[in-house]
Amino acid sequence: MRRKLILLFGLMLMIGLLISGVALAQDGTPPPPTARPVTSDDVNRIARQMYCPICENEPLDACRTAACAQWRAQIGQLLSEGQTESQIKQYFVERYGLRVLAEPPASGVTLWLWVLPVIGLVIGGAYVVILMRRMRARNTASVKAAASAPKLSDAGDYAQRVERDLKNF
Repeated sequence: MRRKLILLFGLMLMIGLLISGVALAQDGTPPPPTARPVTSDDVNRIARQMYCPICENEPLDACRTAACAQWRAQIGQLLSEGQTESQIKQYFVERYGLRVLAEPPASGVTLWLWVLPVIGLVIGGAYVVILMRRMRARNTASVKAAASAPKLSDAGDYAQRVERDLKNF
């Protein structure tokens, strides 16, 4: 019986040491989440919202320069590190300025880029409406004047009208 107790105690001691060894081997940080691999669609979703650093007005996802390929690779690396879309865009804005973004943020000075076209459309629309009303009023006035004017039947009446208009002028 004693032998069984010593064997059981030894077995429990070995299991305890094994479990504590595993627990001591851990550094306390949680294991990384099982992240899915970054695909080219993920990279292009962000690259579509940015412009090429070399070509004028060329989206980053469509440009085939070496610089754009490096930027797309860098976006893929940042995505694999777990950064979000807004963090990645902010990373590029900090290094290269707002010109890398396809849509500037609607704040501060760039707010005028969003507001001015709307104001221009409203003012232009009002101008067209006023212009159309003036043209319609002018057209109806000329139609009324033509209706009230005496009918000229021959060349003599025409000459008299020209003489009258010259005197009034």
